[in-house]
Amino acid sequence: MRKSSTFVLMFGAMMLAMSAAIAHAQSNSNPATSCQTGGVTPGPIACWPMNESNGSTLLQEVIGGNNAGPMKSPVGAVQAPQPIAGQFGGAINFVKFPGSGLTGAVVGSLSGPLVFIGQADFSIVTWVRFPATSTPGGRHYILNKYDAPQKKGYALYVVRPPSGGSSYLEFLWGDGGSNSPQTLQSTTPITPNQWHLVAVTFARNVGSNSLVVTLYVDGVQKGTYTSNVSWGSLVNSLAIMIGYQPSSVDEPIALDELQIYNRALTVNEISLIYNAGLPCVQPPAGMVAWYWMDGNANDTAALGGFNNPAATNAISFVPGKANQGVTFGPGGYIDIPHTTALANQQFTIDAWVKPNGCLLYTSDAADE
Repeated sequence: MRKSSTFVLMFGAMMLAMSAAIAHAQSNSNPATSCQTGGVTPGPIACWPMNESNGSTLLQEVIGGNNAGPMKSPVGAVQAPQPIAGQFGGAINFVKFPGSGLTGAVVGSLSGPLVFIGQADFSIVTWVRFPATSTPGGRHYILNKYDAPQKKGYALYVVRPPSGGSSYLEFLWGDGGSNSPQTLQSTTPITPNQWHLVAVTFARNVGSNSLVVTLYVDGVQKGTYTSNVSWGSLVNSLAIMIGYQPSSVDEPIALDELQIYNRALTVNEISLIYNAGLPCVQPPAGMVAWYWMDGNANDTAALGGFNNPAATNAISFVPGKANQGVTFGPGGYIDIPHTTALANQQFTIDAWVKPNGCLLYTSDAADE
């Protein structure tokens, strides 16, 4: 008989919290939502962590249930949004395929406080990564709820100005009045092919100003607009478009931890969110399996689920050392079947663990 090794995490009537943390920093998250806020309170009213894996048909909004449906579905399919490694667990890459349409996502039916964003103060915060902008005027859309014919709404994106070669963060808004639309562009360019935390805060009636709009990149203020003119509501009836805009200037972008607040964050709060996302270490070369335990026990090292569990029992996901962890109840286990990727004579296993009188062991399984 030929024997193959099956790796099993098994526990009896005991508990253990476990979380892979190869490329995560210890950070503060909202335990109820797994939204990485850096400990900022009050927290966001909407958050899309972007931790979906191949086969997902929704991008989950973990606070108000305002889930986004990919324009091409499911995630990971040909010409659909692709899962990648992000600053916290996974991220979604809204790639673009020439001549094949769009790969963004849409929140078609808004509910809760998200409906009223634009009436008063608000903030949008997210991690972004984008390739070099291919054409002058090209835009990498982060979030778009701007109604161009009505000149009402708002949009956040990275843009390459027609006369330049670099790309900048830009926020566009309008209330339907004669001053609309208005834009604010970052004072310095953003480097492509790197993760950046970007943010915009929209604050009414600040001191002698009727409106103050501020852009941030990597925790640093990068542009401010002030006005003594009173601005009306930005609210419109359009859906929220994430990662795309239906136009020829739309370019690829990857997003992680997209958050919307119904207040204007302070510079200190944005710094907290930024610092929470700085990684301790990068994934080492030769890593063959990586189990983030962020809402599922799938292998994300290959971003294809090649070493996913064959079975699980009595597990649940809880706040961990880095984002989420998994807790094993009585008789709990995660069964990882044999694959050639795991058939190594020399190997290293590491994880964050919080034991309570339990053992981790490897068992042999026989096959013919």
